[in-house]
Amino acid sequence: YELASARFGWSLDKVARCQAFHFKGGQGAKTGTGGHLPGNKVIGKIAEVRGLEPGEPAISPPRFPDLVEPADFRDVADE
Repeated sequence: YELASARFGWSLDKVARCQAFHFKGGQGAKTGTGGHLPGNKVIGKIAEVRGLEPGEPAISPPRFPDLVEPADFRDVADE
């Protein structure tokens, strides 16, 4: 299981069933609109997997806004 900064599809019940887990630590090299998914592309399976309403635009931040220190990552991993 990969946890990225936008946390699309994140749920602890999915993590409990996985064999491996890692944080996607950062994606700061985004240019233009790379971190933005326009609402017109959020349909069907994309909306379902990301836990969004169809037509809802999505933004992937370059880092986890609430995970700053190593201890913050540890707390999530311990869950």
